[in-house]
Amino acid sequence: IIGTIYAEVCPVGNNFLQRDIVIDRGIIRTTAIRNLLADRVIPVTGEEFVLSIAGLPELKSSDFHCNPMGTAAISTGPHGVLSGWVGLMCDACLLSATISYNPETSTPYLRKKVTITNNSNRARVLRRLEVEHLTLDGEPLDYSANPQFPSLTDYGQPVLYDSVWTGLEHPAANTAVDQSGTLFLRQHPGIELKPGQSYTSYPAVMGAAARGEARDAFETYVEHVIKYYSGPPRVFFWWNGFRVIKPPDRLSQGLAMAQYLVD
Repeated sequence: IIGTIYAEVCPVGNNFLQRDIVIDRGIIRTTAIRNLLADRVIPVTGEEFVLSIAGLPELKSSDFHCNPMGTAAISTGPHGVLSGWVGLMCDACLLSATISYNPETSTPYLRKKVTITNNSNRARVLRRLEVEHLTLDGEPLDYSANPQFPSLTDYGQPVLYDSVWTGLEHPAANTAVDQSGTLFLRQHPGIELKPGQSYTSYPAVMGAAARGEARDAFETYVEHVIKYYSGPPRVFFWWNGFRVIKPPDRLSQGLAMAQYLVD
């Protein structure tokens, strides 16, 4: 059980990539990303999630608080894997949220999901959900799509830093770094939640790499997903996954991946 009153650092992750989680006076935040492959600790600031409900102001994870009885836990799995979940409440808005952190055992990936539950007595529309809203301080940015998303080719892209990469496992997500340096992984559910109903985000995923090798590591991840991910979400344009390969060589590698899928 994670303490929810004092700022106790609790890592989640595996032998390649870890995320330092702190719950201070009931508010959860990530304070660092530890890339063990690159021997690098990346300081982190920002929110664990941001959401928009029709008729309400924008809400952030810092508007939600942990139950003081301790609705947060870290569990230890095989090979030292540390997974965790945190339950949060926003009493003023009659919403609850659950964040789950799920590392893989033998590969350098860490996934995260956010579940939002409507605790009010009327239906609400969840318009937007950002599964990440963070700044990675001091980590050089290699590639981000245009944060204004002017064309379809800007959707579903990963964000590539020097030694880590990240994205949302959804082919039409808005994932980018804005002018302030804030990373956001955004989806637009547009779903009505009846009283008591919940919505769980698509997984955000982060991967670790050696310094300067995040792009190659991401392409390795794509191959891994194609082979082992059961039924990846598709929108049936480009090659039905992260439209990943940054210009100018997107086309040739995209066609190669499409050929791989056909074969």
